[in-house]
Amino acid sequence: MNGVGSNIKGIIATLPGDRVGSNIKGKDVGVIATLPGDRVGSNIKRKEVGVIAKLVGDIKGGINSSLIKKNVKILESKYEQIKKIWLSLNGLQYTYKQVSKCEIDSIINTNTLLGFNYYKQFISDSNINIIKLQYKNIIFYYVNKNNNFEKDKEIINRLFKETITLHIYSGVNTNDHDVTVVWIPIDRCRNYKYNDITKIKKSTNNFEAFTASGLTYNTKPRITVITRYEEIDKLLFHELIHNFYLDGSIYHKEIKNVILTYEKSKNDDNYSYEYSLYESYTELYASYLNIIFKILTTSDDKSKIYAYILIELIYSYNVISNLILLNQYKTFEDFKKSKSFKGEICFYEYYYLKALMYNNYIFKDNDSLSNTMENYKSIINMKTEDMLLEQMFPLCVKQSNFSYIYFK
Repeated sequence: MNGVGSNIKGIIATLPGDRVGSNIKGKDVGVIATLPGDRVGSNIKRKEVGVIAKLVGDIKGGINSSLIKKNVKILESKYEQIKKIWLSLNGLQYTYKQVSKCEIDSIINTNTLLGFNYYKQFISDSNINIIKLQYKNIIFYYVNKNNNFEKDKEIINRLFKETITLHIYSGVNTNDHDVTVVWIPIDRCRNYKYNDITKIKKSTNNFEAFTASGLTYNTKPRITVITRYEEIDKLLFHELIHNFYLDGSIYHKEIKNVILTYEKSKNDDNYSYEYSLYESYTELYASYLNIIFKILTTSDDKSKIYAYILIELIYSYNVISNLILLNQYKTFEDFKKSKSFKGEICFYEYYYLKALMYNNYIFKDNDSLSNTMENYKSIINMKTEDMLLEQMFPLCVKQSNFSYIYFK
């Protein structure tokens, strides 16, 4: 995703502190105003950035600052741990080896690759180039057919180092947990604009915003496939959370009763599959990791974590508001009666629950069976009658942009 240099810093800096409401103080607006203006994604135009930024001033309350600050403390601790690992890898030497397509064919079944024709056509091209990097039992493949290796080398190195860092940080048995990551950077920007709910479905031939872009295979080695350029770091983090069992899925059989309770807690009209429970937690965690690694890779300061979470929260609530509109609810009250989203992916988890968790959930690690059970029970019981969303809905509802993270 290419940055457009929208001056979100300047826009938010003009908001007077006394318009912000009781739960988000004037000083918080000042913190947000320190954010650099060149990190807003290309799918968000200047006018839209202005509208979203103005929300900070229009919100009359509802931001749970005390809860968010508890999560900031947790993330600051994670930042320090991850930073030590990251810095210890600074001397890492990258060796790039070009390999034949048959090496990829032995790893990925092209007949089932994400289930989408566009990817299958891409990977089956006889002219693709495949570059392999390896660190101990971690293998990273870069698959490309446009000779973009030199252009993408910096991204490749960063993604590879992020994978190694999280592999070490995760606490999995690194000697036994073999990992293969395949990056297939489809050189197309997804369509983030929708006027018709019927277009929000699992894409088979098109490259839409709401299209599954990553997959982790429960095999040995654990294989993760990621695609596209936009938001690629967060996509990688999402899939690595699955890969390294940070989502708690290693206890999947043991928490069957919790999973059944979760399925009963949401409207049956929402799309669901066996592992739906993990998606909101994984998406939130990926967003937090994205903040941590962006601070690491841009030499920013961890004191910005609070401001970054506020921005991500605003972007996420903007997405929910528009999904409510596209699902043809006439009012927010109508939506509250069913809390269901049409479509063939986990809208309820990826967008709705994940956004609410910024404001209503204290982050916890799934580092034991008992903690995992309690963690997901707390998500099931999390308050969803969110005053902030109700306040933001009329302010966001006419925005049709679905880029949902601040960082490009």
